[in-house]
Amino acid sequence: MKKTYRLTAIFCLILLATATAMAQQKGNYSMRYVKKHALLSHEGETNVVNVDMEWPEAMDGAELLPLQAYAIKLLFQQNNSDLDQSLQAFMSGYGEEVQQQFDALPDDKRVCYVDIEMRLLSYTPGRYVTFHMKRNVNPASQSSQEASDVHKMVTYDLQTLKPLSRDDILRHDRIEMSFTDFEILLPEDLLQERIYDLSVNDACLVNDKVLLVNSVVGELHGEYTYQLKFFPESMWRYLTKDARAMLKPQKATSSSSKKKSESKGTSQVTSVSSDGQPSSLLEPDGVVVTTQPEFQVPDVTLNEYLTRSVRSVKDEINGVKHGMVMAMVDVDAQGWTTGTRIVLPLAAAYDREVARVVRGLPRWKPAIRNGEPVATQIAIAFEF
Repeated sequence: MKKTYRLTAIFCLILLATATAMAQQKGNYSMRYVKKHALLSHEGETNVVNVDMEWPEAMDGAELLPLQAYAIKLLFQQNNSDLDQSLQAFMSGYGEEVQQQFDALPDDKRVCYVDIEMRLLSYTPGRYVTFHMKRNVNPASQSSQEASDVHKMVTYDLQTLKPLSRDDILRHDRIEMSFTDFEILLPEDLLQERIYDLSVNDACLVNDKVLLVNSVVGELHGEYTYQLKFFPESMWRYLTKDARAMLKPQKATSSSSKKKSESKGTSQVTSVSSDGQPSSLLEPDGVVVTTQPEFQVPDVTLNEYLTRSVRSVKDEINGVKHGMVMAMVDVDAQGWTTGTRIVLPLAAAYDREVARVVRGLPRWKPAIRNGEPVATQIAIAFEF
C-alpha cells in the first residue's frame, strides 16, 4: 500500500512574531543540516571532500559545547567548538577550491577522497542524544594525504553534559573474555554456528535500548560484522554507572513541564490563508515584510511539489513514527535556500528526509521590503 503524507506549507513566521518566541523555539530544539561537496587542488594533487553533518545547536536548553568540541576534535582533529571555522580550516588543509575546469584530467594516482559525516541516531528529550560520526580519508597511491577511517557512535548525556563512547557505556571486555552470554549477542543466522571470537566494536544508547556493533569470527561465515539492539535488563551487569543513570527515566518537574508547554505553544501555526501563503513574514532580525517569497514552479503549488518530493521513510533505529516535523529555511535576498534547520523533530530518518526535501527546493522569488529584496526565514511543516 502506498504511503501518503499530509504536508502543510507553513510559510508563516507569525509564530516567530517576537524575539522571545524565537528564543524559546531555538532553546527547545535546533538541528542544523550542513551538506557540502568541494573539489580542491594542492600542489598538483586533487582532493574531493564531501561533508554531510547534522549539527546540534539547541536541545532542551542543555549546554552543547562539550558535544560540539568532541565532534570537531574527532572529525576535523581541531580543538574548537565552532563548526564553520573548523570546517573552513579543515578544508584549507586540502588546498584551494577549484573554480574552473581543469586543463587536463587529474592524475588518478594523486587523488584523495574525504568523507565527513555526523548523523543523528536517536534523541530522548531531556536525557540524551546519540550520533554516529565518521571520518574517512582514502588517498590514492601517490597522494600525500594520510589515510584514516574513523567510525564512532557517541551518546551525549543532556544532564551531566558528558559525551560517552563505547568504553564509557559498556564493560565490553567482560563480554569479550567470557562466552557466558554469547547467545544473546548473536543474530539468529549465527546461533547454530561455531564462534571462535567476538569483539564489541561500538556501543551507544538509543530509545532506552543498548545498540551494539559486534564482529565475530565463525566457522562458516568467517569474519562477520552486525548490529543488534538489547533491552537494558539483559545487559545490565555490563553497563557502566553512567549508562545505567541515563537509562533511568527522569522525574518530570513542574518547571520542565511548564517549559515544554511554552515551547509547544510557539509551534502552533495560525493566520495562514487558503492558498497556503501568510499575511506577513519576518526577516531574521524581526522586521515585518509585506511581500513574501513566492514559490515559482509553474502550474505546481508548494504543497504538490513537497508531496511529490517526499520519499517513503524507513527508520531502522526508531521504527515507524507519526507526527509533525517542522523545518526553518533561510532564503537569501536572491531567493536561494542558504540554510536548513529542524526545530520540531519526530525521529532521525523523518527529520533527515524533511531536510533533504526543503534543501532542494527551487529558487524562490525573494521577499520585498521597501522595494528591495531581503533575506527571510520560512517555516515548513510536514505531517507523517
